[in-house]
Amino acid sequence: MLWRIQRVSARRLELRGLRSKIWLRRGMTRQRAYFVAAANYHIKCRINNYTFNWDRMLSFEGDTGPYLQYAHVRLSSISRKNPNLLPLPAPCEIDISTLTTSAQAREIVFLLGTYPDVVKTALKTHEPSGVVTFAFRLSHAISSAWETVVVKNEEDEEKAKARMWMYLCARDVLGAAMRLLSITPLERM
Repeated sequence: MLWRIQRVSARRLELRGLRSKIWLRRGMTRQRAYFVAAANYHIKCRINNYTFNWDRMLSFEGDTGPYLQYAHVRLSSISRKNPNLLPLPAPCEIDISTLTTSAQAREIVFLLGTYPDVVKTALKTHEPSGVVTFAFRLSHAISSAWETVVVKNEEDEEKAKARMWMYLCARDVLGAAMRLLSITPLERM
């Protein structure tokens, strides 16, 4: 019986996700996308006995949909703020050994490597909460690295390019996780 309830809930989540994509195509405003992110996050967590609270749902702090949007927007701003580093060289030409000197950068790279397993597990169990947990772990890791693993004022250009590449990969993975949760990632807020 529990399996059937989860299956029905997953189907409802898919339908709600389709509705949110249609809204965005019809010219959804950023405010509406923000609300949809908050609501979709709330829906995903209801499976795990999440207690509804409007103030918590719309907050930029803690584990909320708007917090995910904010993390994605910050990651999207890196390429706008550092046009001198673009275009980045091919991934095989980037010196990623410079990322090993920072514990925060290593944590982000480790989390990026676990994403395929998170998706496989969510697909196998029909449980989106694993993707939600992953997205928040990645967002928290990015937030903690933001001040110490800097790109803009880095003197070594190779190190700056490696860090920018890592942040852009994190943006892509976080965006993919958000789309799996039917949350449309924003480029600007």
